[in-house]
Amino acid sequence: MLAEEVKPLLERFLAKRGLRLSPEKTLSTPIEEGFDCLGQNVRTYHGKLLIKPSHKRVKALLQKVREVIKGNKSITAGHVIGRLHPLLRGWANSHRHVGSKATFAKMEQAILQALWRWAKRLSVTGL
Repeated sequence: MLAEEVKPLLERFLAKRGLRLSPEKTLSTPIEEGFDCLGQNVRTYHGKLLIKPSHKRVKALLQKVREVIKGNKSITAGHVIGRLHPLLRGWANSHRHVGSKATFAKMEQAILQALWRWAKRLSVTGL
């Protein structure tokens, strides 16, 4: 297997530089199964390499957005936007270079739905 051939070469390369592979963190995975690295999911689909935001990072961002919205029920829309903007801009900038069009669309829908619920609650309570 290629992993057994490459791993010793990599270990020698790193050892010359005073580094080593961590046995707990080093895992050899077939690219067809995919793996998560730095918030991205890397795998091949029908022979093409596809990198997209990992499911774990998507869920984490949606959780943060919902916390901001639910934690600020009585503030103005401008303040909610002011708190959400840095979160969303930072996430979008870190994932803009990967195949994330479908993920962005799903996240947009989820965020709009959460904001719509917040706005309806605001109009009902008269705040």
